[in-house]
Amino acid sequence: VKVPVGIYIYVTPIILEDSKLEPELMVFVCGHRRDIPDDGQPFKGILRWAGGEVRLDAWRPVELGQEDCLQLLTSMRFEPDLPRGRAWSPVEWEDTSTEDCKACQFQRLLINPV
Repeated sequence: VKVPVGIYIYVTPIILEDSKLEPELMVFVCGHRRDIPDDGQPFKGILRWAGGEVRLDAWRPVELGQEDCLQLLTSMRFEPDLPRGRAWSPVEWEDTSTEDCKACQFQRLLINPV
């Protein structure tokens, strides 16, 4: 049975103690809406990946496709809508699979009960 990979993309502020600067916003991916933290906000901008492209501006799942979860996730490119004076600096996806567990981070997240 093939099931499409569906994700939610959200941003959450990273507040540094004693900082007078605006908080940085970090982009996160999760598989269930219930996994989004209370301070999470919808990602606003364009998401491109090996299987397509979508503009996001509200809470809605993105269906990436059915093949090779890790390849789909590593192909994602974000173009956030940013206010004047803000910059976007992506962090490269990290494959944390091991010889014993070849699942990507996202697959392991989905199979762990909460």
